[in-house]
Amino acid sequence: MDELRTRYSVMRHLGRCVSCGKKALPGRCMCAECAEHTRAKQHIVKIYRHENGLCRDCGRPAVPGHSMCAEHLMRHRIYDKKAKRRMKERRMHDEH
Repeated sequence: MDELRTRYSVMRHLGRCVSCGKKALPGRCMCAECAEHTRAKQHIVKIYRHENGLCRDCGRPAVPGHSMCAEHLMRHRIYDKKAKRRMKERRMHDEH
């Protein structure tokens, strides 16, 4: 595992695609071809999980009526509360 992390870090530092080694897109870690391939695969997984009632994040069974398992639903709710609090604080700060 350390070897993979090291390779990833080196490739990224050199501005190379972490997947194939070609020149990466500016500010990205993959070339256009690998990025598109990854997006397509992720889209297929997303559709499959949605159609089969699985969590969009991990693939475990989703809570009925939701797109996530109980663990990820709780995490997202906590994150949403924190994000709303930060936005409210920002608005209050901008008003003054």
